[in-house]
Amino acid sequence: MMTQGVLRLWIVVVTILLHQYTYAADQETWVQIGNYRYHASNGRAWTVLDAQAKITFLVGIENGLALVPLQMQTEKRIDKSINDAHASSAYLTISGFRFGDLVSQVDSFYSDTANLKIPVIEAYRYVIKKMKGATSEELATSAANLRRIYNQ
Repeated sequence: MMTQGVLRLWIVVVTILLHQYTYAADQETWVQIGNYRYHASNGRAWTVLDAQAKITFLVGIENGLALVPLQMQTEKRIDKSINDAHASSAYLTISGFRFGDLVSQVDSFYSDTANLKIPVIEAYRYVIKKMKGATSEELATSAANLRRIYNQ
């Protein structure tokens, strides 16, 4: 039989664990791509990272851009699809900037709390579009569309 002190401690521990679970779940958002759904880290996860972790996250995104074409090559699927994948990957990178510059732009995107549920991969695409010269109107439309999709 538990004493009242042990019971209270147990309640506190369970409450803390439930809070942590809820907080961690709040750091991911479902992303629908065609017929597939993926979990993706969102702005809540981004904002708790330090500067080096944010850079590493973005390096991971860029390294991931080569993963599908590399796998397609391994599977001997060299055709129009791999060329299309390469073309899309090229659009999602930008030269002449450091990863620290990209981090600053993603931080700025998430400084608007209405963007916190938007996945980091979407924020990354938004930032690349911005850095490649999209107009203020294009960016406002893009941000509004992202909020409409992910803030449900």
